[in-house]
Amino acid sequence: MFDLNHYLKERAQVVELALANSVDSLVDTSASAAGRLTEAMRYSLLAGGKRLRPILALASCEAVGGNLAAAMDLACAVEMIHTYSLIHDDLPCMDDDDFRRGRPTNHKVYGVAVATLAGDALLTDAFKVLARATGAGVAAAVVLETIEELAGAAGTAGMVGGQVIDLLGEGKSKTLEQLEELHGKKTGALFLASVRGGARMGGASRLQIESLDAYARALGLAFQVVDDLLDVQGTTEQLGKRTQKDSERGKATYPAILGIERSLDLARELERRAHRALATFDERAIALRLRRGAQTVSAAAPNMTTHSRQAMLVEPGRIELRDFTPPRPGPGELLIAVRCALSCGTDLKTFRRGHPLWKLPIAFGHEFSGVVVEAGAGVTRFKAGDEVMAAPCVVHASEMARPEKSETVAIIGAGAFGLLHMLLLKAMGVREVVVVGRGAERLKWAAEMGADRVIDARSSDAADQIAKLNSGFGPDLVIECTGQVEGWNDALARVRRGGRVVFFGGCPPGTELRIDTRRMHYDNLTLIAPFHFRPRDVRRAYDLLAGRALNAGAIVNARMRLDDLAEVFSMLERGAALKCAVIP
Repeated sequence: MFDLNHYLKERAQVVELALANSVDSLVDTSASAAGRLTEAMRYSLLAGGKRLRPILALASCEAVGGNLAAAMDLACAVEMIHTYSLIHDDLPCMDDDDFRRGRPTNHKVYGVAVATLAGDALLTDAFKVLARATGAGVAAAVVLETIEELAGAAGTAGMVGGQVIDLLGEGKSKTLEQLEELHGKKTGALFLASVRGGARMGGASRLQIESLDAYARALGLAFQVVDDLLDVQGTTEQLGKRTQKDSERGKATYPAILGIERSLDLARELERRAHRALATFDERAIALRLRRGAQTVSAAAPNMTTHSRQAMLVEPGRIELRDFTPPRPGPGELLIAVRCALSCGTDLKTFRRGHPLWKLPIAFGHEFSGVVVEAGAGVTRFKAGDEVMAAPCVVHASEMARPEKSETVAIIGAGAFGLLHMLLLKAMGVREVVVVGRGAERLKWAAEMGADRVIDARSSDAADQIAKLNSGFGPDLVIECTGQVEGWNDALARVRRGGRVVFFGGCPPGTELRIDTRRMHYDNLTLIAPFHFRPRDVRRAYDLLAGRALNAGAIVNARMRLDDLAEVFSMLERGAALKCAVIP
């Protein structure tokens, strides 16, 4: 399972060592003043921090299959430029800050003159370090192109130009578009150069760089929105620098223009936009996919979420969006901000006819991922900012059915549940998995996702095709996923002697199933009706998803906003989507 915190810590340590080696290699030992200048450079450069920009450069290189060493000089150069900008930002003539990363700023320790020159040296020497990348096997033309792009990101068209706009705009109002342009230069340009440059050093194609360009633009802006929020809601102890300084200087910020809640919404939407840009990348881009912005905000300021909206199923066929104030969690409870909810077959059935265990009206939806906003008394294993999910019911059914690798399994129903079962069975190494369903499009999706065979349930010889499976013995295991009594009867009729039937899809209330007791007894059939899940099923589901052991994302083939929930169910009714990601 991929551990983001471990990855960030490990990469930060690698970058720290490379930075120390880089700055030491630049020292001119023959100059008498070298010691003081180098000390000032090292003071800020090696002061810790998240190392986000160099890590993005390395992660982008990895995402396109590149060697980490190819992007290491770029990673160092980017962090040197970033550090120079922080030293200069803190100067009395700029933001006039006394603390950075929890300790006195450079000019407070070494004086304004030496601090200014330390920043100058870091900026200049960054390009010397980057030019060495040819020694790591990167083509000179690629290095030259990256130098040009990084210089542009740091100069008048990028960071410096954005800083000038920021300084001259103090005390003046700005539109949202003007603020976005400002931060696209001041903050976003270096993010963009880090990601694009890392990918280029790793041998990325033009299309890959275009996708990562969109990713970096959204991520850089999200980072700035979060930074503005933390300046309002965070503390000096949390951030290692003075807070509230933007409002004191009359600077335009996202919270000042949009307010806290809308700024949070914007940060989340920018994160989603960044993730969508990575749709064509494989598991090597996992470090770029994981969410950080909204998690950081929630961890630093859990009281930001003052109101929200929820979908309420008022009666079958009728959903209302209602505003509500989230309650404080009680003992043993968590307050979770849902970032994404997935539609499923249970949702569709409940929307159509209600649910025998749920009293209406009720908050709708049960498959989700999100971030812990607040933990109640007695909760020790979760804290604000932790990412959580809930979606394990298919895993529970698999645990009860215990499929074996040598078996033939038939799945009745080519909807989202049926295809999730298919993906899980294939990931477990089951020999033959057959999907029986209706609709050419859904059967096509099943085949593309890895089903060994698909059978159109409406064909006149469907029963014969199923009977001929497994060398004529029929399927060892049949999993029924339609939730209709006809499907349950069909599953019983198709399983081989000594086989097992999993009734996964729940039928409407009042439904009765007639069973041939003689066949059940003398054919030694095992009938399984799984419902809900256990804690260990949640853990296994999480491990499967986080480790990308199965391509579950392929089933989510639609994405809608909470406001468009009616269209979500219309798409599911028409069979136009398998699963839909619903974004609040």
